[in-house]
Amino acid sequence: MFKVTVLLLAVLFSRTLLAAPVWQVTQGDNTFYVGGTIHVLSEQDYPLPESFEVAYNASKVLFFETDMHALNDVAVQQNLLQRVSLPAGETLQNYLDPVQYQALENWLREAQLPSRAFDRYKTGFVTIQMLMIELQRAGISAPGVDQYYFNRAAVDDKSVGELESIDDHLAFFETYGEGVESELMEMALDELKSIEYEMDSMRAAWRQGEISYLEALYVTTMKDEFPELYQTLLVDRNRAWMPALIEMGKTPETELVLVGVAHLLGPDGVLIGLEQAGFEVTRVQN
Repeated sequence: MFKVTVLLLAVLFSRTLLAAPVWQVTQGDNTFYVGGTIHVLSEQDYPLPESFEVAYNASKVLFFETDMHALNDVAVQQNLLQRVSLPAGETLQNYLDPVQYQALENWLREAQLPSRAFDRYKTGFVTIQMLMIELQRAGISAPGVDQYYFNRAAVDDKSVGELESIDDHLAFFETYGEGVESELMEMALDELKSIEYEMDSMRAAWRQGEISYLEALYVTTMKDEFPELYQTLLVDRNRAWMPALIEMGKTPETELVLVGVAHLLGPDGVLIGLEQAGFEVTRVQN
């Protein structure tokens, strides 16, 4: 069954111990780095694997999925809430079957939240908020890799950029889960029962670069069970980023690209795309 953590998580195990998910990308004399990130961590996850530091120290410019500064802007957050709000006169009850709506109410009661706390928001956004609440309760609320290095770049006076506009980034949340609301809520509620264990397993696999596990976790089950979500969340965005990544291979300065690890893996991932574009892609060892 497909599961949800951070955005999406599945429990499939196939592990080979390797270095953390950071790659050096070269073409001729030009080099840049690509690192697969997790967007939320615990304090115990620091310091980060050495391969991230190697790539960071070698780079003059950092690129993120979107404008990291704008993500913390109040106006942008208000825009997001508008996008994920249901039309006037509609509530979650219009989108969830009675069983899942009751299960949501039970979860809200256990979390000591009002029974109608999420009634005005779309299901996909609600499941993400539920996940974040459970992660905080489990002590997993420290900045993720992206935010950590964005903050470091400001201190070290390194330039930053983004691969997609903040508007394009928010558009995903607006449509996430449409047409599969009850199924998504059922899976989220099931996953939250063991979220701490699942996150521990996922973070350990990420730290050790267990690519088979991570690919199954983030890519394979999504592709098989939610093909439309796979297309919009990963495939379309990966393809949209490729021109900017290819351009980095033509510049003399060294860049570090930090994106969610799911974007790097699988047959439609960024790494395969870069290899097909003629780049040499090599793992950075810890």
